Amino acid sequence: MPPTRYKLTLAYDGTDFHGWQKQEPPASEHPELVASTPPDIAEGRVAMRTVQHVVERAVQAVCRERVVLMGASRTDSGVHAGGRFPDGTHGGQVAAFTSFADPAKGQGWPPERGTDALVRALNSELPRDVLCLNAEIAHPDFDPIGDAVAKEYTYRIVCGPTRPLWDRRFVFHTWHPLEFAPMQAAARRLEGEHDFAAFAQINHGRKTTVRTVYACGVEPWSAPDHRGPPARDESRFQIRVSGSGFLYNMVRIIAGTLMEVGRGRIDPDRVPEIIASKDRRQAGPTLPPQGLRLEWVRYGEPRRSNAAASVADRADRPTGNSA
Repeated sequence: MPPTRYKLTLAYDGTDFHGWQKQEPPASEHPELVASTPPDIAEGRVAMRTVQHVVERAVQAVCRERVVLMGASRTDSGVHAGGRFPDGTHGGQVAAFTSFADPAKGQGWPPERGTDALVRALNSELPRDVLCLNAEIAHPDFDPIGDAVAKEYTYRIVCGPTRPLWDRRFVFHTWHPLEFAPMQAAARRLEGEHDFAAFAQINHGRKTTVRTVYACGVEPWSAPDHRGPPARDESRFQIRVSGSGFLYNMVRIIAGTLMEVGRGRIDPDRVPEIIASKDRRQAGPTLPPQGLRLEWVRYGEPRRSNAAASVADRADRPTGNSA
């Protein structure tokens, strides 16, 4: 059977993960992990708990074959994923893998089994802090990173004398009151194509720091409906940023800069000057990861489906250890 490329949409609570990307450092550097994850030790290395690792293992358990899982965004430790597109459909992290079905060996996930069944099977294998929201058949060459045309992140801030309790793992709290109007004015000045060197971590490793921000705004949002008195709306802000792509820590630095604007420490009119300076020291602090969430990744018009792919499009089975 020809290989089938599957596209997954994932949501996760990033609190207890070492980010998205698989990490297998030397076991000697992390003795605390050796006792808890002995099956993952190979050639003196140990697998850290990352989202890519646990999802890849779930796919392998369901498909009974080794796969290579590729994700659209390398979210950091503590960063979350899962939101909705403006039309209400599920967003979140996007990942893809290729299945080589072999009915004789009972391996792979043939298309006729259906993607809804694949979602149910994966969720039965995934830990409670990860959820597969959707699965679909993609073009054999679908690349979650290279084919992405836009991404959106949100950063949530709670300000004031009352610390958040029920959603403390998903927001950043500051004791300082923040003013909404200046933050919104400053956010708009970040839109467009700019050199965002001032909003990237030093030694970011990218060839260019030019990026396009399609939209940047600040909006109030309500506290979750849990026990206890609800927080005042004016104490909660959500920064929403969409763009063609982002530099390392770029959204967290944008959030830190807008927070400083809300505190009155940076004037909104200074934002173009900060951008032009290309100087990281001119922007605000890098806020912690827990307030950041990958909302969605958007792709262009789908190419031919797997069913219509020609023999020339079919990839050879990968060789070597792809686990």
